[in-house]
Amino acid sequence: MKNRIEDIYNNIIIDQYKTDIGFKTLVEGVNDYLYVIPEYQRKFKWTWTQVEGLAESLFRGLPIPPIYVCRNTKTGDLEILDGQQRVISLFLYYKGKYFKNRKERCFDYRLIETEKYDDFESALMKTVELEDRKFMTEYNNEKYDISYNSLPPKIRKKIDYTTISIIEIKVSSENKWEEVIPRIFANLNSGGTNLEPQEIRNGIYAGEFYSMLKNINVNNVKWRKLYGKNIDDNENDMKCLLKLCAYKYYSKFEQGKFQIENYSGKLENFLDEFSALTLTFDKKQIEIYKTSIEHFIELFDFDRKIDSLPVFEGIFVVFDKLEIDRKITWNSYKEMKEAVLDTLDQGTAQRAKMLRRWEGIYEFLSKND
Repeated sequence: MKNRIEDIYNNIIIDQYKTDIGFKTLVEGVNDYLYVIPEYQRKFKWTWTQVEGLAESLFRGLPIPPIYVCRNTKTGDLEILDGQQRVISLFLYYKGKYFKNRKERCFDYRLIETEKYDDFESALMKTVELEDRKFMTEYNNEKYDISYNSLPPKIRKKIDYTTISIIEIKVSSENKWEEVIPRIFANLNSGGTNLEPQEIRNGIYAGEFYSMLKNINVNNVKWRKLYGKNIDDNENDMKCLLKLCAYKYYSKFEQGKFQIENYSGKLENFLDEFSALTLTFDKKQIEIYKTSIEHFIELFDFDRKIDSLPVFEGIFVVFDKLEIDRKITWNSYKEMKEAVLDTLDQGTAQRAKMLRRWEGIYEFLSKND
């Protein structure tokens, strides 16, 4: 037993190296892509109040929590594992900018096409619209402008050299990098932050399968029309696509009845277990799921936003298991929804309601074939 424990402990060694760098060095490093935000990161969500508050902390010399990074062994990039909300906020302060439309302040890093632009600022401004903003602080009941560019040179120089700790995490076994780093990301973001379950899954199970889902979620024009134009802040659009795949894997249709394996009624656990399984999928398996989802989406013969994801998911299961290949009009979609209304009140993810909904859609299609 002792030797086995030692083997497990020695299999992967994770080291941490702390470096203190100046504020200006950090934000210019971000602009020059020396520090990058990996695709499994959450969206930027900080409000103006939070961004201005961090700028005020920097100005007053208050400590700023460390930034955790790890060097990607494939690309050589230093990826930000924890602290990206702070890093982007500091960058916005350095540039004296914030979002012109505050309703669009939440942006998805996957939409920023960094490979097309020489610096992060250019890439960011092609994704979201920024405007010049003043950063203010209050002292003795009076407001003062502390915007970086408006500071006296002497104070600005002190701000430039204000140190921020960078903690680099190094994994000794390179063949374990892709397995370990997303889990470290999840651990760093599991306390004190309001990450949604799907945001955590995006980090833990990052891989080719999840990259495929993200590509559909962001770039499939028909899907964006069906779900909604804007990427969902809480990743519910990604979650819906993941559910389609999980249902495809675990559901069955035998002797006129639908069944689902490995489902106790706890949806998040169900999706976690399937997500772990996807890490073992090869390219051929991933392509099967990709083709299945894209083909199903194209069957919808309308561009209106769907108003019931459980019905959308149910139609997918029925079409997938019975290999149905026909267009879905807005009227037929509404009629299928009407046929299963009793399963849509509350607890739509309950096993019994889920199976009843699938069977109701199947019965409707059988009668209207």
